[in-house]
Amino acid sequence: MGKNMLQKLNRLRGTIRDRVTRLNKAAESYEPPATPEESEIILNQKLQNVLELKAQMKKLLADYLDLPESINLEEPLEVIYTMEEEIEDLQVKFKILLTKYCKAPNADNVPMTVHKPNLKIPDLPLPEFTGKYEEYESFKTQFMSIIGNNQSLNDNQKCCYLKASLKGDAKLIESTQDTFQSLLSALDARYQNKRAVIDTLIKNVLSVGKANDSPRQLRNLVDIIKRNLRALENLKLSRNNLSDALLIHILEGKIDSESQKLFQMENKSSEILSLDCFLNFIEDRARILEGISKNCTTT
Repeated sequence: MGKNMLQKLNRLRGTIRDRVTRLNKAAESYEPPATPEESEIILNQKLQNVLELKAQMKKLLADYLDLPESINLEEPLEVIYTMEEEIEDLQVKFKILLTKYCKAPNADNVPMTVHKPNLKIPDLPLPEFTGKYEEYESFKTQFMSIIGNNQSLNDNQKCCYLKASLKGDAKLIESTQDTFQSLLSALDARYQNKRAVIDTLIKNVLSVGKANDSPRQLRNLVDIIKRNLRALENLKLSRNNLSDALLIHILEGKIDSESQKLFQMENKSSEILSLDCFLNFIEDRARILEGISKNCTTT
């Protein structure tokens, strides 16, 4: 009995999957009709279909969980959770299309007559945030500049854009209300964590990969170190002689033996060296190696 029910639920899941795929194609390839009114009718119907799928998925999940404990549900549940995320994406996509081509949807996604704002969709692509602590402040600054401070967008529209910008772990965050400010506050509470950001930046510096005598790898090492140290300085953590000495000792072990030898030969002084001195040497070394490589290619 349990196996028959499992097969039935799997077939229903496949049917829902097909509908999700078709709706996703409709959203991706949407071409607006002649008038905003027609667009509103079409898109609201699509949005209603998405809401129906959400309800079906909720019931399907409950039916799976009612199956006997002897049935392994690991694979079906993983698929369902993935499909739920895809349906959430669809809801956001159709809300954005409604915002772009007709009147804004209300909070319950029900068609209503409202004054159409004179809004201009930004030409710039929306910034994306995947949940990396060290990238949150940059993301928030860009998003607020493009969307958050745009007076022609209402709260519901801003919320839709913010949801569309969140990827990966950031997409899973929950807010107390389905509003722009509530979601932004939830993101602030999670990712404006100074200690977590500092830990991540320090880890980025200490775990930088080894660089051989490749100009590209050497420059990449310098870029990673400079970018993360600059971010630490913005958080009011300044370098000193001790930190420079420790970093030089660590980073020397990240470069090839020939570069290590040349660095020691160029810096014979017994004085404590600055990190800038080491990074400048690496940049010069990359430039020299690049020149040698070009000369070898032309001869």
